Amino acid sequence: DILDSIVSPSKVISDQYKPITVATDDGRVLAGMPVVNDGPTLVLLLSDGSKVTIPKDEIAEEKASTTSVMPEGLLDPLSYQEIADLIALFESVPRVASPEQAAAKP
Repeated sequence: DILDSIVSPSKVISDQYKPITVATDDGRVLAGMPVVNDGPTLVLLLSDGSKVTIPKDEIAEEKASTTSVMPEGLLDPLSYQEIADLIALFESVPRVASPEQAAAKP
């Protein structure tokens, strides 16, 4: 699943990482993850790590994006051995139960 998510980041996007696309009244189109979406402003986390604050009264359109903020081709510069080592590292890290899973255990 990890490898598939890295190779095809837009194939399945978890709800917690769903990006949105916003068109503003002045013609800007921004895509990112909503960090703050309550009150009079929307704060988007852009793919370069920067944040932009947009007054909600300046938003002309807002819609869910089908493109992940994770860029395509992250594995391209790596050799097959480096990719295998990366996946082995992910698999070696102990998995932590989510709060829901921990609460369900007796």
